[in-house]
Amino acid sequence: MAESESIVNKRAIQFKTCVKNEMLCPAILPFAQELVNEMILMTNNQEERIDTISGDAFRNVYRMEVDRIKYLLASYLRVRLKKLQALSFQVFYYSSFLTEIEIGIKKMN
Repeated sequence: MAESESIVNKRAIQFKTCVKNEMLCPAILPFAQELVNEMILMTNNQEERIDTISGDAFRNVYRMEVDRIKYLLASYLRVRLKKLQALSFQVFYYSSFLTEIEIGIKKMN
């Protein structure tokens, strides 16, 4: 069990780093789909475990941890959406970013 918790902690640290990088980088970075899916799965598993924990103090600590990871997930996705919205106009107006197919479609319109 300690080994699986260690892996979960490493993945959580990797996700925190991914969120910080996305927030600080002006360009949009590749989407960390695998890491996001793992964090969602981890929070779902933790929420199921919270009901089985005895003691309000431990339950509250686990609840705070789950809430923190959910907040990071929401922040990560929010930052990516803002970047995509901001960059979508640039991509539309600067055809150097577009593929040949997209340029053809733009000329047809």
